[in-house]
Amino acid sequence: MPDNFSTSELASVLPAGATPALYRFVTTKINQGVPKTQIFSASPTFIQWIQSYGWTTYASGASYFAYKSFTNTGSQNVDLSPFIGGYADVLIVGGGGGGGNHHGGGGGGGGYIFESGILVDTNSVPITVGAGGSSSPYSSAAPGGTGGNSRFMHLLAIGGGGGGSYQCAYGNGTPGGSGGGAAMGNSSGGGDSIGNQRGHGGASQLGQGNFGGHGWHGSSWGGGGGGGAGGVGTSVTGNNGGPGGPGLANSITGTSTHYSGGGGGHGHTASSTGGLGGGGNGASHSPNVTPGNGTDGLGGGGGGSHASPSGSAGRGGSGVVIVRFSFTNPTTF
Repeated sequence: MPDNFSTSELASVLPAGATPALYRFVTTKINQGVPKTQIFSASPTFIQWIQSYGWTTYASGASYFAYKSFTNTGSQNVDLSPFIGGYADVLIVGGGGGGGNHHGGGGGGGGYIFESGILVDTNSVPITVGAGGSSSPYSSAAPGGTGGNSRFMHLLAIGGGGGGSYQCAYGNGTPGGSGGGAAMGNSSGGGDSIGNQRGHGGASQLGQGNFGGHGWHGSSWGGGGGGGAGGVGTSVTGNNGGPGGPGLANSITGTSTHYSGGGGGHGHTASSTGGLGGGGNGASHSPNVTPGNGTDGLGGGGGGSHASPSGSAGRGGSGVVIVRFSFTNPTTF
């Protein structure tokens, strides 16, 4: 039998269900005249070929995976060779919302989508990575900015909602992938049954996140935490700002990482923590604790702030798009 494969031999040589990339690899080696004993003898060869396209590879048990993370904000078309014709796992996280000011709420985490089995049948795939929402500036009446949307093909993750600010829209958080936390309620807004003013947390995008927490202005002052992909933002208790809602863990890169945590709300006498998954910590007035930014690449919401002395609120963290394919290593059969 000759030492080179013919194209007609591929069906008998390759295992059933082998990835398109494996067929391309073997065909390429055949066309280069590489002896078949060498095609399967050097275990790094196929993995190095995959890596030459810019993929990061890892093994988990008997399974092999290749992934790319896209973190640069904005829109672009990407080439996912050599996996064209394959089925991808995709994680899409929108940009986190910015924190609010003046007893402000925390920004909501960016919308979270994880889908498996997405057919990639073109070598020019449109993606967008959402930027983090802007922080509410010092003494501003505006809420935190809404995070930018992230996209992979037809899938759209909505940016996180901005944290509410005391002097704007009754202190309510704004809607988003996860809703922004509310500031303490504006006195011109609707009070509750005992006359205290309560700002309401922002609503979330169905299936992508959770609501922001409520703020409070009465016997206690503070902003609610922004919602996260894994849980709602916490409402104010006492003079403590509400912690941000937790994000969700995902192991698409081979390492468990949390994404889309909500930002912590401002507390009058105690700061609050941002949600696991990149949420920024909330500020406090006394003692003076400055707010934290959401983490870029995780879609975390920014922390809420007071107008003085802690200054502007935290900005939201940018989102991410991660694409992964599984493949068969030729040396494993």
